[in-house]
Amino acid sequence: MEVPPLVSYPGLHIIFALLSYNILGQRFITFDRKQVLRGSKEMRILLADDSLLSRERQSQVLAGLGHVVVQARDGGEAVNKYKTDEPDIVITDLDMPNMNGIEAIRMIRRHDPDASILVCTSSTDEEQLSAVFRLGVSEILPKPMDPGRLQTALSRIAAHHAHR
Repeated sequence: MEVPPLVSYPGLHIIFALLSYNILGQRFITFDRKQVLRGSKEMRILLADDSLLSRERQSQVLAGLGHVVVQARDGGEAVNKYKTDEPDIVITDLDMPNMNGIEAIRMIRRHDPDASILVCTSSTDEEQLSAVFRLGVSEILPKPMDPGRLQTALSRIAAHHAHR
């Protein structure tokens, strides 16, 4: 199932098509229209959440944005999959059984201090959220996840990686 782009203007693909040709009619720019509309390159994303429904919804949004999603049911599984799958970004919940998101972030940071990590949580516990920021997460997004905010956060991370 293809998810439509978050922002779409009628005729936008025609404008991009016209801009991709020079005055002599020779094609000089090639691009994937969906890629341009999404605003970021394909990334491999590790998604850790104990709720199957939440994982499936978030995976669908991320796949619709053109990303490859690897799922984990808890923090321990996320740490193991981070080491084996080497994702570009981790998106994790905080409240999970076996190993919570904070401990998973700590372990991922020990393995890779430069890991890009987003937190998507319904937690409002200020102590927990400040601990997450001290661990250097890129951003905290509230649940339910807003696709527009997620896309903006992913674009910021991609731009940060491009400047490294």
